[in-house]
Amino acid sequence: MDRTEVSFVSRFVGLDPSDSRPLYTQICDELREGIKEGVFPPGTRLPSTRRLADALEVSRNTVMEAFDELCSEGYLASQVGSGTYVAESLPEQHMQAQLPASDAHSSSHSLQVPSPDGTAISLSERAEAVAGHSLSLLDDPVHQTAFRPGIPAFDAFPIETWATLASRRWRTVPTDRLEYGNPTGYPPLREQVAEHLRTARGVRCEASQVIILSGTQQAFSLVARVLLDPGDPVCMEDPGFPQMRGAFAAAGAQVRPVAVDQNGFVLPTDKEPPRMLGITPSHQYPLGITMSPSRRRELLDWSTAHDVWILENDYDGEYRYSGRPIAALQGMDNSGRVLYTGTFSKVLFPDLRLGYLVVPSALKEPIVKIRTVSDRSPPRVPQMILTDFMDKGHFEKHIREMRMLYANRQAVLLEALDEHLDDFIDPAPSNAGLHLVGYLPEGVDDRAVADRLSDHGIIALPLSFYSMRPLDRGGLLLGYAPVPKDEIQTKVRLMANVLEPFV
Repeated sequence: MDRTEVSFVSRFVGLDPSDSRPLYTQICDELREGIKEGVFPPGTRLPSTRRLADALEVSRNTVMEAFDELCSEGYLASQVGSGTYVAESLPEQHMQAQLPASDAHSSSHSLQVPSPDGTAISLSERAEAVAGHSLSLLDDPVHQTAFRPGIPAFDAFPIETWATLASRRWRTVPTDRLEYGNPTGYPPLREQVAEHLRTARGVRCEASQVIILSGTQQAFSLVARVLLDPGDPVCMEDPGFPQMRGAFAAAGAQVRPVAVDQNGFVLPTDKEPPRMLGITPSHQYPLGITMSPSRRRELLDWSTAHDVWILENDYDGEYRYSGRPIAALQGMDNSGRVLYTGTFSKVLFPDLRLGYLVVPSALKEPIVKIRTVSDRSPPRVPQMILTDFMDKGHFEKHIREMRMLYANRQAVLLEALDEHLDDFIDPAPSNAGLHLVGYLPEGVDDRAVADRLSDHGIIALPLSFYSMRPLDRGGLLLGYAPVPKDEIQTKVRLMANVLEPFV
C-alpha cells in the first residue's frame, strides 16, 4: 500500500480512548467489519504493522496483536517477506474448515496467500497450523530491556574474557576445522555439557546422548518431527511456552492445554492419553512454580504406564537463589521416557545460538538424521570457544555471580513495586529464574496494560499471551535480570505514572 492507502485504512479504523475495549480489540473489530462489508476486498495487501501503528499513534505491538487475532480467525493471511493480506476465502465462506478430525486430510492446502504477482499460493497443513499461533509479541529486535523476560544481564557478561578466548581460537584453529562439523556437535563441548548436567542438574547422561543444537526451539522442532504424527494429542502446561506450542502445531499435533497448580503440571485426565507432554518442571514458565517431588514421581509413573513421552525444557535451571538448584526431572526417570533440553541463551547470551538436547540412546540416530536435513551441523568455532570458557572455569564462575546479581535485582524490583505500585501490581516473588509475574486486579485487561507500557518504552508482556484459555486474573511478566538496579527504580516510577489511568 502507498501512503494514501495507509491513510485510508487509518481513517477507517476509528479508535475511541473512552471505549472500554483494549485498543487491539478496537482495531480487530473495525478491520473485521471492513472486510465483511467489502471495504477491504479479498487479496488486499494491508499496510505494515509499523506504518499502520504510526498512523494510528499506537504501539506496533497493538497492531501486531490485532493482525495475529484476525489471522487466527481466518480474515487475514500473513506471507513471510511479502506482507499481510485479506484472506481470499473468508471464514463465512469456508465452513468446511470445521470438518471432523477424520476428514482433516481432505482439506489439505486450504490456506492460500497471495504471491507478489497476485496468484494464490497454497500452503501446507503445517504452515496453516502455525499461522494460527502467536509465537511472539516481539518480532523485531528490541533494544529496550526493561522489563523484557528471558534476557540475561548483558552488562555483567565477561565480554573481555570471551573475546580473549575467541581471539586465541581464531589464531590457532586448524584450517580443516573450518569444514562441516559433526551433526551431534563438537565432541569436547558435548563432554563439558554432560559433565555440567550431571553435577549441576542431576541429569543422568553420557556425552554420547548429548546433541548440540541452536537452542531449545530447534530441540522442540526435532523432537516433534521425530515422535509426533499429524493428529497426535500433546498436552502442554497452560499458560506455557508459545514457541513449544508452535513446534507441536507445526508437526500437526493436537495441542491440549493442561492446568498448573501449586505442585506444578496437573496430570491429564483425558480418556485418550497424549503422545507427549511439554513441561518446565524446575521453574514453570511463565508462572515460576517448581514441581513438587511427589508430583514428579506421580508424573513419571503415569507416563510409563501410558507410554507417554516427556519433553523437559530446563531453560533456566541453573538460577536458583536459595539452596542448591532443583535437580532435573530426567534424573528421576528410570524408563527412558524423558527428553531433556536446555540453552546457553539464558546463561550467557542469546546470539550465541547454542543449546543442547539429551536423548535416550535409542532416539539419538533418528533425531540426528532429521537434524542433518535441516541445518547439517552447528557452527564449530563458537562451540570451541564455549568449550574453553567452560573448561577454564569461567562458566561456573559466571553462574555463581549471576545468581547473586539476579537475586539482588529481583529484591530491588520488589521494593520498587511495593513503593510505587502496591495497590495495582501484586508480585509473585520467585527464588529462581530471570523474571517474576506481577498480577493485576481482577477485571483489568493485561494486554491493554502491556500496550500502554509499550507505548512508553517499557516491555512487560501480558500473562494472557502465554495462555490458550481465558485467565481468572491477568498479569505482567517482569524480567529484572537485564536491568541495572538504578534503572529498575526509574522504570518502576515511570510505570506508576503511565498506569495512573488504570489505577
